[in-house]
Amino acid sequence: MAYVGLTNVSISQGGAADFLYATYAALTSASWVTLGSGLGAINQYSSSGSLITGSVSFNSNNAWVRMREPGGVGGREYILQRSDAATKAIIKYSRSDGFVSGSPAAAVAPTTGVSGDGQIIVGTGTDASPVSTIICGGSGYVQAIASTTATNGTYGFWTFQYAAATGVIGGIFCTEGVAPGSTADTDGDPSWRLRATDSNFWNSNGAAISWWNKYNLAGESYITGGQFATFTLSNSAFSPQFYYISGPGPVGQDPYGGKTGFYPLMVGKNGVYPKGYTSGISQGTTLQNLLDVFNISSAEPRIAVNIGTVSALALFVIPWVPNIIPSV
Repeated sequence: MAYVGLTNVSISQGGAADFLYATYAALTSASWVTLGSGLGAINQYSSSGSLITGSVSFNSNNAWVRMREPGGVGGREYILQRSDAATKAIIKYSRSDGFVSGSPAAAVAPTTGVSGDGQIIVGTGTDASPVSTIICGGSGYVQAIASTTATNGTYGFWTFQYAAATGVIGGIFCTEGVAPGSTADTDGDPSWRLRATDSNFWNSNGAAISWWNKYNLAGESYITGGQFATFTLSNSAFSPQFYYISGPGPVGQDPYGGKTGFYPLMVGKNGVYPKGYTSGISQGTTLQNLLDVFNISSAEPRIAVNIGTVSALALFVIPWVPNIIPSV
């Protein structure tokens, strides 16, 4: 596994433009392919390549870019689009149909068509008629990390924004494959997505996590409103229930090497069969300062990213770029 990205980006273009550009740059570093772009109000459009040269390229109403993960036709695609507000954006996802339809232009992103699999991950509405929403705060720093190696066939990436001096998360968007063995072999999309605009993204009132259930099989549906949770059987009728992680408690360092341990989280939703376990985001066993980095010189560094329910302390970590110290 190798992690690359664009780190320590000081927000200068209002927030959304910086967030989207850092994501674009991280994906490009991980060999994602740009399949089209538009510079919005600047009125420049490319049907096959990139016009993006920096955060300023996204700092135009409705500027967008279409990205496909390594591997060619049929791979996962994302549309990254700034809206007409400095902190708002639209992010759309396609598992395999691709954003090959619609009437793309400088300020109009393509769609996956009438029967396509396009889903709105950041924003509301539909693939054909999306409505933007806040993606991050308008100040501080953006960090974007991408994996050059697929996990369960999925190339993960993680982008987050936080306030200077405090490190408090103001926006996060990521995707990663579920851990191998934690979902069925017939799962056509063993991946999940997270977006949130607060530091309690691990809970976020159940509104942040989404995934395909039975993709390209009978009864397929795109699940929203998921969360990181524990799974149990109720005492009555043995019905499965999910419980929010509602106040993580540290259990200390491991008794063997005296180090913090990291464990995967279950991705699921009450009343829906669990998707599987995380492969990048994990829960630590000790409380840490925000932006603490673990194993910084190794191939698998991690960075503490949320406050949970304890002010200025963190229990959750995501992948990080080796040998980089985060700006505060």
